[in-house]
Amino acid sequence: MDNRKLQFIIILLIPYAIIAGMFLKAAYPVFTGSPILLNVSPVDPRDLMRGQYVDLRYDFSELDLKGISVELPLNRKFSFGDYLYLALDISKPNAPARIKGIYLNKPDNMIVLKITPKDEFTFTEDIKKQSEPFVVSFFSGIETYFADPEMALALEQQNRNNELLAEVYLTKNGEARITALVPRRE
Repeated sequence: MDNRKLQFIIILLIPYAIIAGMFLKAAYPVFTGSPILLNVSPVDPRDLMRGQYVDLRYDFSELDLKGISVELPLNRKFSFGDYLYLALDISKPNAPARIKGIYLNKPDNMIVLKITPKDEFTFTEDIKKQSEPFVVSFFSGIETYFADPEMALALEQQNRNNELLAEVYLTKNGEARITALVPRRE
């Protein structure tokens, strides 16, 4: 095979390789991770451009840093794109995970969810000492769940009544992928 034919074949295969890589990156947590349950809150589920989906908010979407263990360096500015780790407690079977703490570096031997701040914030000594809540918004990439139109409306109603939990697969390094919305079992 001559060099020009090989170059042409490689150029044709590049888009397929990119798409395959995107699929594998998205599916990686499902194939290698472990499932956990997370509490969700309702948000409007329709978008004219993207179709039917359920937009989800989690306990960490608006997180009070005063209510958990915080292992962040003081006076460092954090912004979107900085990765932090939420340590999760999943000790109760069939119950949603509870947030134990937030860390700059992934703690060993803990189940973690990798998150990034939505807005800029600085954790200072004054905040650490104050008694008022210090709420920060975070994003993890699992805030949207797509469904067909009928299913999306049913999920919206269940979510509005606080009847749903998100089933999420987590890898050891905190990468997450939502696989289902399941009824709350209490």
